[in-house]
Amino acid sequence: MGLEHWLLEQAELDPDAVDKILLRILSRSDSVTLTAVVASVCTAYPRIAGEALLVLLRSRDAILLDRVRLVHESHRPSNLAGMLPQFNAFNKIYESERKQSDERPHRKYDLEGAIINLQLGPHRTQVHNTLDELRNQLTPHEQQSEEDRAWRLALHRMDLREYSPVGGDDGDKGMEGQ
Repeated sequence: MGLEHWLLEQAELDPDAVDKILLRILSRSDSVTLTAVVASVCTAYPRIAGEALLVLLRSRDAILLDRVRLVHESHRPSNLAGMLPQFNAFNKIYESERKQSDERPHRKYDLEGAIINLQLGPHRTQVHNTLDELRNQLTPHEQQSEEDRAWRLALHRMDLREYSPVGGDDGDKGMEGQ
């Protein structure tokens, strides 16, 4: 949580440096924990973490596991932390940090949302090309496993080209999937 906190601070203080730092972490680590920290920062700041997000987009596991994280955290009882007595000071510190991390606004979103956001800026073409490439790598429909189908659905959800603007009854414009 300390690294995540520092990276989120860096994103505020020096946004131009963050993407390079995230790419460096991804290229030098084989730790899923560090990948999760990078994913968190990318979710918080998709527009300044574009290259790191493009790397994560190529990882089916990163995208699908982050979706699981989002679902799991939506049911996390971190607000119940502290209701049980803690006799170990380190557990109190951990619970406090966990609760603070859970309350960050970006924790309500996942990498899919960050990839969608990335398409609203200069990385749009790179995202579209990567999505097309990943779709072309899928096995044929009739041979797909449940995980393959989940990945295909995730690729579909992340691709803004799959959505079209529609007018609502009240005159508002909204986005509706095709």
